[in-house]
Amino acid sequence: MGSKKSFKDLITETTIDDIEEINATKYINLLKDKIVINQFPLKIKIIITSEFTTPMAFDRIESHYSHPVEVVLTQNNLSTFYNNLLDKFKAWVDKFQERGSGFVFDGIKSVKVKLYKYEYQRASSYIPLQFKSSNIINVQNKKDNKCFLWSILASLFPANKDKQRVTKYKEYENEINMKGIEYPVSIKDIPKVEKQNNLSINVFALEDQTNKQSLHPVYISNVESKNVIDLLYIESNENTHYCLIKDLNSFMCDKNRNKSFICRNCLQGFQREETLIKHKKICYDNEHCKTIMPKPGKNILEFNNHHFKNKLPFVIYCDFEAYNIPMQSCTPDPNKSYIKPISKQEINSYGMYVHSDYPEIYKPQYFSYVGDDAVEKYVEKVMKIYKEITYKIYLNEKKKPILNNHEEDEFQEATGCYICGEEFKESEKVREHNHLSGKYRGAACQSCNTKEGKATKLIPVFFHNGSNYDFHFLIEELMKYEDEYNKVKLLSKNSENYISIDYGSNYKKLRFLDSYRFMLKGLSDIAKSMEEFPILEKEFKGNIALLKQKGFYPYEYIDSIKKFEDKKLPEIENFYSKLKKETITKEEYKHAQRVWEHYNCKTLLDYHNLYLKTDVLILADAFEKFRKFFIKYHEIDPCYCYSAPGLTWQCGLKYTGIKLELLTDVDMLQMFEKGIRGGFSGVLGPRHVKAFNKYTSNYDKDYRIIDEHEKKECLKRLKEGKNLNKFFEENFLLYLDANNLYGWAMSQKLPTGDFKWEKDPNYYKKIPKGRGCLIECDLQYTKM
Repeated sequence: MGSKKSFKDLITETTIDDIEEINATKYINLLKDKIVINQFPLKIKIIITSEFTTPMAFDRIESHYSHPVEVVLTQNNLSTFYNNLLDKFKAWVDKFQERGSGFVFDGIKSVKVKLYKYEYQRASSYIPLQFKSSNIINVQNKKDNKCFLWSILASLFPANKDKQRVTKYKEYENEINMKGIEYPVSIKDIPKVEKQNNLSINVFALEDQTNKQSLHPVYISNVESKNVIDLLYIESNENTHYCLIKDLNSFMCDKNRNKSFICRNCLQGFQREETLIKHKKICYDNEHCKTIMPKPGKNILEFNNHHFKNKLPFVIYCDFEAYNIPMQSCTPDPNKSYIKPISKQEINSYGMYVHSDYPEIYKPQYFSYVGDDAVEKYVEKVMKIYKEITYKIYLNEKKKPILNNHEEDEFQEATGCYICGEEFKESEKVREHNHLSGKYRGAACQSCNTKEGKATKLIPVFFHNGSNYDFHFLIEELMKYEDEYNKVKLLSKNSENYISIDYGSNYKKLRFLDSYRFMLKGLSDIAKSMEEFPILEKEFKGNIALLKQKGFYPYEYIDSIKKFEDKKLPEIENFYSKLKKETITKEEYKHAQRVWEHYNCKTLLDYHNLYLKTDVLILADAFEKFRKFFIKYHEIDPCYCYSAPGLTWQCGLKYTGIKLELLTDVDMLQMFEKGIRGGFSGVLGPRHVKAFNKYTSNYDKDYRIIDEHEKKECLKRLKEGKNLNKFFEENFLLYLDANNLYGWAMSQKLPTGDFKWEKDPNYYKKIPKGRGCLIECDLQYTKM
């Protein structure tokens, strides 16, 4: 067990690996004594490394459960935290074993614990509300920091009039036990106030201070009390303030009176109180958060991205190269797993190819730069290109389309949108045209015309494997270009894996995407599968015989700009990769030598620039071929999507024409989520069983060979006066598996709509053709 302290909000980080216990419940109970916590409130992050093995013990793997960061307000909340940890860890283990891999849980290897500081802003004095509501009492405590107390008293001792005045509640000030509570009151103090006064206090906040519909839960009490108080936490500049929500149901349902019973945990509304009570039994098992469901009448999912069929006119393909600067590190403990840093990456250059279908707007061309400020120069250049292209598009948009007589007649006679096929409503028919060439394309509805215009000003920027590498260098530099209208938006799976980065507004934007998410192969394999390289051939004027494959580069040799001054190709040993633990072959090295000589490289910098340019242009050729295929056969440009799964989803919606009904009932959603299961896999019965039958070597009717595990059990049974008959009963081990389990599951029918609750418990016995049902039940199995 070891620990370390770090900077910022991290208090301590501890790795615990000295608990010898295979049972998860007992392990977590022992873990409590190992985690030393001296201050509250705090945030806790736990990562559990577990071992899984196959039932036959032929293979063993490690896997990591990362528990969501939880806020623990007081010592009393720790038991709840550990219960949540145990429940979610067990659920994770079950899910892991149900995936069909055949691995079963074999114990916890280690636990990493990170403790972080957690501080609340203390709500203090009066702030005016930025919207009107008769359901809010905003006590005007302009001379003290007791807004929390006055709001509580306003609930317990309601005034008949002038409810916003502090004087209405002064006489009750000592009715609330605030011993040990500091003003202004922080949210972390609320559990103590609840305990001292037998109150149930909930706190809500607003994402948008001007919009009460942006309400979301901040603190939901677990105290059962007849006095339930709901507070609104509002902010203004550096001040914060509590108000009383008189009636949460009325506050949330001003615009929808029929939904009058609100769940505090998810803020969903229900027509009947008994429905809410049933819902809470499920909902309160989940973390409190606002659940937003589609509205009835607006809950149909279908293909409506008809503008995806129009090819985006401008796409940028890029790559970074970097110095690999060696890093020194201390000698790791050989008895423990560790990560050894080898080198640090510092970007030294960029290559960029702008692909354009409209050379009159922007000419297709390649740009590159070498220098320590390559990332800064790259963002500067891509911003310049972006502004130039979007400005020229803007100028073109101002020009009205010119229609010939035939086109004008066609427009006047059109009754439906040529893009989406919907019939025109009154006064919505427009002359849709190519915003770059000015060519008339057809009569369109206003919605499709707007989408087409926005699409033209989307410029995708592709890096191969940008998600895990290049994008990380871009974020900080892109943020420097943010202003009132242009924002940076990051879409990520986690802190290491970025899906995309958007820069711009709703009307025009750069979108940085990872081409690997579409093609799922390295550039080397992609190049091998290609026969034609039109972009590469045009840039090198046909001289590409040696470039139609990914080149070879001495990544780890180039650790400074000085290496670029080398007058010859580095020796073959300098192409060695510590990561792959191999160097290039002699044949590959000969190819690199031929490239050096054929393209007349004078220095390693020349070779570097050639390698970088070739990589970028091969990527451009490969992705343009991919786009061409999809546009031809599926009428969708992949550049509108983020990845291959998203592209497949759009194709599926378009091809099938399906109209999927989305759930509007939160209880239905939670019932579906509870029913999600993988393929069952595990050992049924005892964890350790030894076969004993005529096919095994240890078989003898009167004598049996036992292992150490069985020996201990024999001695224990003899000591307890029990017989050993069970060891001489014949038994067999049966290992079962299903072929193509996932394929079978994915070929089954799924519901597409017409969801409703069924009152008849025997409905499943007489399901009409073409319908199905989801059943929540308890099953009883007869013991075999």
